[in-house]
Amino acid sequence: MLKSKPKHIDYLLVRKILIEKVFPELRRSHGFVAYGNFDSTQTSGLYAISKIAQDRGKSCGVVFWHSQDDEDFRATGVVNLAFNRSEDSPKTFAVEDTGVVIEVICRKHGLTTKWNGRSGRRIEVSGG
Repeated sequence: MLKSKPKHIDYLLVRKILIEKVFPELRRSHGFVAYGNFDSTQTSGLYAISKIAQDRGKSCGVVFWHSQDDEDFRATGVVNLAFNRSEDSPKTFAVEDTGVVIEVICRKHGLTTKWNGRSGRRIEVSGG
């Protein structure tokens, strides 16, 4: 009988892919401000990361997970990404478009995503 992999393996693998592949591509190719384990809560993190995007200018969107998420991430191997469009993104670029871009890039790098397509919901990301 095959045993499932320990959750810490999923955490390490997914975190590595997000930090080394997904977030850099979102920054470089799509102008996102992207951080892992950023700030302590979703509310304060969204405020702080949006401020960073505003200060930098020309940002398409923001994406992050916060320290409370990181605790669950370590325990389950699944992380919920918070995201938003930035003030500088084109007016035709909706919050939902930001989520779609994040999902596409995560899947491109072999991660599994679960999201209902609504701006008020975070994107669940796992190793598959």
